[in-house]
Amino acid sequence: MFAKFYANDELIDILSASSYEPQLVEICNKLKSCDVLSNYIEGKVKLGVTGSIAKDYVELGTPNAIPYITTKQVNDIIAYISGSKYINGLADKKWAKCRVNNGDILINKSGNVGAAAILDASPYPYVNSVSDIISFSLKENSGIDKAFLVVFLNSSYGQSQLKRLSGGAIFDHVSLHAIGKLNVVIYQNKTQKYIGDKVRQAEQLRTWGKKIENKVNQFHFQLIPEQNKLNYGKKTRYVKSSNMTERFDAHFYPAVVEDYLSSSNIEFDSLDNLSIEVFNGQTQDETTDYNSANQITVAHLSPVFLKGNPRQVIKPSNNSRYTQKHDLLLCNAAHNKSYIGRDITYCHTNKPLLPSTEVMVIRIPNEQIPASFVRCYLQTKIGYIQIQSTIRGISAHSYPTDVKQINIPIPNIPSHLKQKWFACDEQMLKAGMANELSTQLVDISKFLVEALIEGQITEQQIIDAQNALEAGDNSLDRDILSRVTDKGFDFERKSLFHDLDNLYDLLQESQEAFEQKDHE
Repeated sequence: MFAKFYANDELIDILSASSYEPQLVEICNKLKSCDVLSNYIEGKVKLGVTGSIAKDYVELGTPNAIPYITTKQVNDIIAYISGSKYINGLADKKWAKCRVNNGDILINKSGNVGAAAILDASPYPYVNSVSDIISFSLKENSGIDKAFLVVFLNSSYGQSQLKRLSGGAIFDHVSLHAIGKLNVVIYQNKTQKYIGDKVRQAEQLRTWGKKIENKVNQFHFQLIPEQNKLNYGKKTRYVKSSNMTERFDAHFYPAVVEDYLSSSNIEFDSLDNLSIEVFNGQTQDETTDYNSANQITVAHLSPVFLKGNPRQVIKPSNNSRYTQKHDLLLCNAAHNKSYIGRDITYCHTNKPLLPSTEVMVIRIPNEQIPASFVRCYLQTKIGYIQIQSTIRGISAHSYPTDVKQINIPIPNIPSHLKQKWFACDEQMLKAGMANELSTQLVDISKFLVEALIEGQITEQQIIDAQNALEAGDNSLDRDILSRVTDKGFDFERKSLFHDLDNLYDLLQESQEAFEQKDHE
């Protein structure tokens, strides 16, 4: 049994054991003398729609439709409307009090409890939201950099306060009335700007990388035979003996795929012929040993690039299963078979990563066909059906021997476009690196807030670095960034940025790309 006594001034309105964890109380006590957030909020803190609204959903493009965001959109420092639902104009008027203006700050009341973000509603002036989202606006003269505030709220100091002020009989949730009671550390404007700029740079890189990826996809998709006029419900088929494998189950030969292959005026070739190898990874036990391997699992896969930090595992006896740049990664086993092939992740890094057993690697020699083209094709409706057709067993597994049989179109590329076609893979590497650096800059912003509060770096050092940057000198900024590791500030580990020159080069290139667009 664990017991601890607290003084009266350490008690809060919530009387639950989880709100009095010693570590939580210790962190929150460091900020007790700081100002409260309510002094900087304009108007009231709001909740989203509390009634039933599903009947009011409409398609994107419907006249007067308004985005209706959920906690899924609050998954990063900036919350975008991508993936949101839409409601009709009448429902929006009915729930006008729940509108969230562009630039307002969002906090998840439930779900990923306490996650905070700035709303980017563009091209809309506002959105509507679910009741699981809390929102508020800052006063115009608050003196707070929004990006800095959201970084603080997502740091260990902001999250600890939100966790302590969370309650619920079954599921934890943040109280609407707790938001104004949060203690916030307000630094000088230059300090806030330095940290806030890291977030803005991260968004600049993320947006730029996304545009590069979209351009690559647009170029590739125009080369893939049309798939809209196919009969996806067709059940009967005739399979040529030359297309047969050792598989004798109808599931492996979807009728729509056979029709697509036979009706397209283009050559196809199997992944077996187009790839260097297709293999599954190898799961290793975790370790704290410094001489370990970086393991990626299905949790690290995404629709585009790798995400999250790898697990540290025992090094395998051989090095044959590590990833290489341009590899395509996909989930090969799942309780829900629809996950298999849903995401085709492009490996943008040459850092040796060890895939787990549930991750399949497709390695394409990109002097023969761009790996990014193969990825684009596998992301199409027909490509997904082909991957799904390889699944065996009740427990839903896909094996390399079957995936190798998938046919990929070989487009007839005009000679003047070939160089651009093959250059797409290098563009994907650049987009992937921009995405990785974007994530690291957000992490750094949180580590800097924590380091300031804990005295690992002084505010004057931050101000000096900001002044130097404004004068065109990044040397002090380099010194600060070189001290940040994946665990925080000044830990005895490798620096989070292994190549600061690359960071500054990509920031410059992305800035020039946006400036060029503004002048067009």
